[in-house]
Amino acid sequence: MTTPLDTSRETARLQSLLESAQMLHASLDLEDLLRHLLRSVMGRLLVGRGLIAVEDNGAMRLRLVRGFKTFNVGDVFDEQTARAAGVHIVLPIGDDKHPTGLLGLSRPPGGDVEADEEESLR
Repeated sequence: MTTPLDTSRETARLQSLLESAQMLHASLDLEDLLRHLLRSVMGRLLVGRGLIAVEDNGAMRLRLVRGFKTFNVGDVFDEQTARAAGVHIVLPIGDDKHPTGLLGLSRPPGGDVEADEEESLR
């Protein structure tokens, strides 16, 4: 049975997808797209900290950092260090086996991200 909360979540997901599609269509600027991606996902999951690393000459380097004081743009991303600093979720951007980037997020206030929510982010 579908509840009003389920319907509300699905509506929010669809709105987020529409906004992302409009952004992709309107802009080819990578920084704008990455900012939009990070802002959208952080807002959707209600997390206060997030980061995006992008592949650069064989290394994942941080391109955007929000709320983490221990990281700087340009640093090489190290998952173990990131997790120790509070990154709870690390998702690939692009191909799972050879991602062009990584999205890292702190733990949502409600605890773990539900499986269907995480799947929609992939």
